[in-house]
Amino acid sequence: MDKKAKTPAHVAEVACTGCGTCAAECSFGAVHLKHFSDDQVLCLVDAMLAEKADEKIVVFACNWWS
Repeated sequence: MDKKAKTPAHVAEVACTGCGTCAAECSFGAVHLKHFSDDQVLCLVDAMLAEKADEKIVVFACNWWS
């Protein structure tokens, strides 16, 4: 985002690796991942933690960089 010109940020899709950092960092909630909605990710987390949550560590790691 160019704060002086007040233009919104632009995601260069050709450079996107799908890590989700932009969506997580956007304080306005204006960026969304194409492949998963926030609700879908939260449902996955709920399912992972449904049993023995205190014995688990949930990690979000990028498919391409981890």
